[in-house]
Amino acid sequence: MKSLQVWLSSGLAIGVLLAGCSKETPPAETTPPPNTATPETSPTTPAAATPAAATENLDSRLAASQTAINAREYEKAATALITLQQARLSEQQAEAVAKQMRQLQSSLAGAVASGDPQAKAAAARLRQSTPR
Repeated sequence: MKSLQVWLSSGLAIGVLLAGCSKETPPAETTPPPNTATPETSPTTPAAATPAAATENLDSRLAASQTAINAREYEKAATALITLQQARLSEQQAEAVAKQMRQLQSSLAGAVASGDPQAKAAAARLRQSTPR
C-alpha cells in the first residue's frame, strides 16, 4: 500500500510539473523604436551586439542549470530555469529552455519519489511559479 501511495504521489507531481510548464505564452507584438543614430555618430552599435550577447548569456545560463541538475542542486536549477522562462526568448531559445525544464522535471520526479527534501522544495518552487 505504501509503494502505491509513493507511485501515485510521484505521478501526480510529474503531472503537475508537466502541465504547468507546457503552457506557451504568445509572443508580444512590439515595434522597435526608430533608430536615430547614424553610423557616423555611433561607431559601435550595441543593438547589433545584443542578440549575440543574449544568446551567449542564455547558453551560459542553460549550462549553469545543467550543471546544477547534474549536481542535484534542484532548487538552483529550478530558479535559473524559471527566470529564463520569464525572459523574452526566440522560438529556438524557448525550445531549449523547455527541453532543459523537462530534464529537470524528470530528475525531480525520481528524487521526489526517493524522498529527497531538496527535490521536494524545488518541486514546490516550480508549482508556485506556474500561473493559475
